[in-house]
Amino acid sequence: MAREVSRATLRGCLALLAGGSLGAALAALVIASGAWPPSSRATPLQLPRLSLRDNKQHLSGAEMTTLLRWARRYRACAVRHRVPLDVPTRGENEILITGLGGSRISGSQSRRLFPCSDEMGEPPPFSALTLTADRRLHLYLPRTCRLPVVRPAQV
Repeated sequence: MAREVSRATLRGCLALLAGGSLGAALAALVIASGAWPPSSRATPLQLPRLSLRDNKQHLSGAEMTTLLRWARRYRACAVRHRVPLDVPTRGENEILITGLGGSRISGSQSRRLFPCSDEMGEPPPFSALTLTADRRLHLYLPRTCRLPVVRPAQV
């Protein structure tokens, strides 16, 4: 009886091994024959250019106050890191931070601001802090996220 169980176990193992080998061989054949659909690549979605002015949401009084408080703390951090900045000012639906006397923020000054990002963390929720071509820091609530959008792959 022990011998019968042993033969049954052996037959089961052989059947499993044969089935697995057959499945692997079929999978290799399908892939090699090209019947497998080609992997499609995701393509970036091309969005129209959106200017900074057009991408700003209207700020309520409370939102403006929140952004202004954060900007003041950011400026204090910048001063600690030897980056002289003017007091943040209210702009049109944004808070502006400039160099002393309204001057442009230089490349070396902007690099010295990196530790402030680590110390303070992100700006207030849903807001963005950007150093734009005018070399001023703009703190605002964007209408859209300007990170690249990727479309799902087409099959």
